[in-house]
Amino acid sequence: MYVVSHQQEIQNFPLTQGENNANIPQIELEKLQSIITADGQIMIQEMSITIYKKADPTAVERYYIQHQEGDRQNLAINLDGLVRTYLQTKTKAYIESHQPQIGQEVRDYIKSFRAGGEPIMDNEGHIAGFKGGISLEEEWGVDIADVTPRRLTLPSTVAGAQVEAQQIIKAAQTQYDSAQNEADRRESKLRSMEKLSEAVGSNNDAANYLTSQILNDLLEQTPSKNIGRITVLNGLSGSDQAIISRQGVLLGK
Repeated sequence: MYVVSHQQEIQNFPLTQGENNANIPQIELEKLQSIITADGQIMIQEMSITIYKKADPTAVERYYIQHQEGDRQNLAINLDGLVRTYLQTKTKAYIESHQPQIGQEVRDYIKSFRAGGEPIMDNEGHIAGFKGGISLEEEWGVDIADVTPRRLTLPSTVAGAQVEAQQIIKAAQTQYDSAQNEADRRESKLRSMEKLSEAVGSNNDAANYLTSQILNDLLEQTPSKNIGRITVLNGLSGSDQAIISRQGVLLGK
């Protein structure tokens, strides 16, 4: 919180700021600054809160007499807690899409909150106000003049994790697409072979040619030099089985 004039002060939200905590590691600073939204998202919403110290005798007594100088940091702590509480009742999408008016909503919530009061709930289960108790403004003799949203960001650790996750998803998608394309190619070739086999019928020369093409395709996909004993329909040699050498077949031997 910093003084604008003898009657006006500005408080930053989150209360913990980097310039005042230069020795805190970035990840620890972001833990203190982050909020968890109603839908479980992590984000940092920066705001400025303008506090006007009233000049009437009752307000002056409450601020300067009832609260000693060492206690005045509690006003900033209480404001930080109220802003955080309100924001955490909203989803990330709501906060992002309502930036122009979210400051006014937070201000209204702070002004309506009453410590020791009984919450008044609306039909949707949200807090609509408080009955009894004392407001923060009454307790401190101040007026919450304005709440202005400034910047909405993701913690750097979260942003980094999202980038890494997208890279993993992209790599997995590429592998899946490649496997799917290969499966489609094999299925298409099988269908072509089936149609060709139907067309060949009882023609022995055509059948022998088709058999050699199937074997050649099989051998092209076989990593070893010799694939062993294979039963060959219609026979490529005198017997119904032949030792097929990958190298020999590919060279036309």
